[in-house]
Amino acid sequence: MLDSTRQTYKNDEVQLNSRIVACLFLLAACSVHDQNLIPDINTSQLGKNLTEQLTPVLETLKDSPGNAEAAGQAGNILQAYEQHGLAAKLYEHALAISPNKFAWEYNLGVAYASLGRYADAQTSFEQYIQHDATYAPAFLRLARSLSEQGHYSESISNYHAFLKKRPGNSQALFGLGRVQVAMGNLAEAKDYLLGAVEATEGFGEAHYALAMLYRDQGMLSESQQHLEKYEQNKQGAPANDDPQMQAVLRLRISAAEYLKLGVEAKQAGRIEESIKLHLSALEENPALLQAHINLLILYGARGQTEAASRQYREGLAISSDSAELHYNYGVVCYQAGNAQEAKQAF
Repeated sequence: MLDSTRQTYKNDEVQLNSRIVACLFLLAACSVHDQNLIPDINTSQLGKNLTEQLTPVLETLKDSPGNAEAAGQAGNILQAYEQHGLAAKLYEHALAISPNKFAWEYNLGVAYASLGRYADAQTSFEQYIQHDATYAPAFLRLARSLSEQGHYSESISNYHAFLKKRPGNSQALFGLGRVQVAMGNLAEAKDYLLGAVEATEGFGEAHYALAMLYRDQGMLSESQQHLEKYEQNKQGAPANDDPQMQAVLRLRISAAEYLKLGVEAKQAGRIEESIKLHLSALEENPALLQAHINLLILYGARGQTEAASRQYREGLAISSDSAELHYNYGVVCYQAGNAQEAKQAF
């Protein structure tokens, strides 16, 4: 009896040990799998701001590949800087660990659409809508993904579903216009496109679509009118009414934000910090004239006339008719005793 009991315990111990070993193998496999899903990112090619924001998150992810929050955060940062391919891989990794984090599913759909992977985007948006059918932008993005694949009837249904939530929305009207053009229904397309520019006058892309539609119908005068409006509003578009993506985009440190912080630092008397912030603004956007003007003033106040002159020359290359630029350079030159240069600037 005792021998039998010992044998039973021994068998149980063997089974337990084998299960432990199996679990360890499984965990190791999962760890390797998680690691393999993380893309190899060369941060040296991503720019200063993105690298500074992304590096600590990637280090966390390297130490803990199963950290879904870190993967999702890295995807958000990359998406904010329009690195959609890398962002998609990080979102895929995050969702493989936590498939019920639907915000990442939506952001992944946006990344897929930006990459032209409309079938994948469709799947992501459909899955997101199953979770939250109240979020209107998902229907708009799903409708666009469907139309890009030629699924016109389904696209129209989703555009109308969106319009029920946001009546008169110019983006949805524009999308419907594009679908009707693709289907050859030019009269209906014109009505939708006209509705889009009526809702948002400076909607450049909609004006261009109307210009092409009128041209193809031989209505050259009307075509020219909309082409001129397009030229005046090439970058014009409806406001981004997508809170979820706005939250992602706010992660990007813009030149405007550096400029704002630089002005605040100057007002607080932190001149060295202000100069660094203005230089950071120019790293993001070298054509930011106000940053050159502010630096000109900052350098001039410190007696760094040559540095101020360099900012003046760079500012002139952007806009030679800025009164503020000329005036402030004149002040710097006058204070430095360069009367002739000051006179010319004034």
